[in-house]
Amino acid sequence: MSFIGGIKVTADEFYTCWSKYDKDGNGFIEAGELDALLKDMVTRSGKEVNPEVLDEARSYYMGLLDENGDGKLDVNELAKLLVPEENFLLKFRVNEKLSSVDFMHIWRKYDSDKNGYIDKGELTNFLHDLLTRDESERVVSVQKLEEYQKHILNRYDTNNDGRLEIKELVGLLPLQENFLARFEGLEGLTASDFDDIFDHYDQDKSGSIEGAELEGLMKDCLARQKVEANYAELKENVKSILEAIDINRDGKLQKDELKMLFSKNK
Repeated sequence: MSFIGGIKVTADEFYTCWSKYDKDGNGFIEAGELDALLKDMVTRSGKEVNPEVLDEARSYYMGLLDENGDGKLDVNELAKLLVPEENFLLKFRVNEKLSSVDFMHIWRKYDSDKNGYIDKGELTNFLHDLLTRDESERVVSVQKLEEYQKHILNRYDTNNDGRLEIKELVGLLPLQENFLARFEGLEGLTASDFDDIFDHYDQDKSGSIEGAELEGLMKDCLARQKVEANYAELKENVKSILEAIDINRDGKLQKDELKMLFSKNK
């Protein structure tokens, strides 16, 4: 009996697939999750789903993918079905979730000329650092970097201007759920809720929200309002907030000032 093997998908499609089947988020597709995957694979192959066919599919796919024979699939095993050109994005997208503050730290680092975009050269620097995170690969050829850069721009540069703006980079980087989304309304925060929010964005524990922390907070505030801002718009919003509630004019938000921000949402 013939099943489909070596399916070519993009990193985005793989990430969607992984999230669909690894429902408990434990890093494995197992038990009922595996059954759901196998049923979809049988259906994709054009065969009728029945117990006998599912048993054959299990034998085929687990023989193909389950290298360590533990009866479940981890991300590296399922990645055998991913196109080679996008394997370098796989572990990063599946294993890491960036907060909005993490995202803004990355943005600030690689937007080295501060023009509000990740240009081609800056994207090359980002890809080089991403590829060489694995200690086994410390040298990446110029040709490989150019190929990856072209691939990323073809996929994520939606307006085809040869560079990435914030909302395009969001498509590439895996972000956590908007932290503010867990609160029904910012006007009804308890003291504990407020402390959780402040602690989340004050990542360096300095007692103030500043720089990338403040931009990450503003990014989440705008996203909560379903606003996709570019970097210039994000900075303008930060500037407006600081002008309105940064009482001591230090370019940061302390706890009492952050309370004023949320009171404005009442």
